[in-house]
Formats: sequence, C-alpha cells, structure tokens
Amino acid sequence: MRRFFITAATGLAAACLAGGCTASAQQPPAAIGSATRTPVASPSTDVGVVAAVASNVGLSSNQLIAAATAATNKATALHLTGTGFSFGGTVTVDAHLNRNGPSSGTLGYEGASIPFVATGGVDYFQLTPSLMTLEKLTDPAARGKWVTSTSEYGEGVVLLFSSVLTLKSFLSHSFAGSGDVFAYTGLGRLGSQRVATYVERTSTGLRYDYDFPAVGAALPLRVSGGDSDYGKDLDYTWNQPTTPEVPSASEIYTGQR
Repeated sequence: MRRFFITAATGLAAACLAGGCTASAQQPPAAIGSATRTPVASPSTDVGVVAAVASNVGLSSNQLIAAATAATNKATALHLTGTGFSFGGTVTVDAHLNRNGPSSGTLGYEGASIPFVATGGVDYFQLTPSLMTLEKLTDPAARGKWVTSTSEYGEGVVLLFSSVLTLKSFLSHSFAGSGDVFAYTGLGRLGSQRVATYVERTSTGLRYDYDFPAVGAALPLRVSGGDSDYGKDLDYTWNQPTTPEVPSASEIYTGQR
C-alpha cells in the first residue's frame, strides 16, 4: 500500500535535523501511521435496502480503486489528522491541504511541534522551541521565526514530511500499490455516518481497514492498520478549503549553523 499515508526518508531527515545532512546521504522511504483503529459498528440489518442505493457498497477491488481515484482527483481540499509510527518514532499530522492556494498545518516528530505553510512551491516551517531543540538551534533571535525547505534548518523537515505538505504531493500516486486488493466487508457507522467498510491486503502481506461513505463520492473517511513500519491511523475530512497566512519576509530566519 502506498496511498493515503505518510512516507518519510527517516534516516536522512533525522540526520539533517541534527545538523548532519549531506547531499550524498540516501535512505529508502519509510511509511508511518498507527495500527490502532476504533472498530466500526456491526452492519445494520437493512443491508439489502442500503446496498440497493449505495454507490460504494459491494464494489470489486478494481471498482473501488477507480472510484476513489476519481473522487480524490476532484477534491478541493483535505483535512488530514492522525498519529503513527516510523521505525519506532511517533509522528503526528494535522494538515489542511488545499488544491488551490496555500496549505498549512502542524506536524509532530520526536517531541517537536512543527507548524508549516506550503505555497507556490515553497515550504515554510516555524521554529518552535521544541523544533529548535531538535535542530540544536540556540540563537534566541530564531524563536518563532520561519525557515524554508531549502535552508539548513528546513531541509531535514521537508525530507521527513514532503508527502503531506500539499494535496498534490499527498495524491501524487495511484490509489493502491501494485498487487494490492480490496475486499468489501459490510456496512457500519463512523459516528453518525453510514459507511461501507473494506479491507485492503497488500502485496507485502499488510492489512488496512478503510471506511468510505456508503453513498456518494468514494472519498475515504478513515484508514488504519499495517505494522510498526508501515502503519497508520488517519482521518480525512474533504472539500473544506482554508486560507492560511503566508510568512512575510521579515518573519524568515536566515541564520546559519
């Protein structure tokens, strides 16, 4: 499975955050997320009635992949929230990703809170006290300022979180990886919403649980599962664009290590 979760060049990113990034360093991407999931309620007794009108009930694997790909490609925005793991490191994300206009949010890694704004091909990260500690940055003038992804203090962060900084990057691949298969498991509820539930089994043997609206566009609402290296517990809210404030030139920190 390579869709709808975060990928991270963990080793290289960690080295950059600590001030040891080199252009020649290479690490394979790792996926993050949590394997914990709140179970959806058991299917209702009126399955036959709902299935007759629900566009996302009982689809084949290929039908679901096609429907979800078409729906996400039309989405105007995604609010992505969740927690997870990447080789033992806890990662959190609360990101508003807009198809048109800037995206923004707050990321979490190794105890550091990392607000970000992504616009026009430029990624900005705010130097919170916890990020400064992770970066080994002690200059008092840096506190609360922003750095770009091309700066010494931003390059490690962008390597770690590049796939969740914009909607385009998050949806940059197909809905499922080669060999992945989805199987419909029934109807349930996610809060007050009726959902069609699917299990995805990947070519590498991992299992993920998906909730889709029973009726309407096949936009995933929740996904969880996997393992400690390729796990996730993510929630999705679609088509609610936001308008974040982009840092001004005076707010950019240009200091060097």
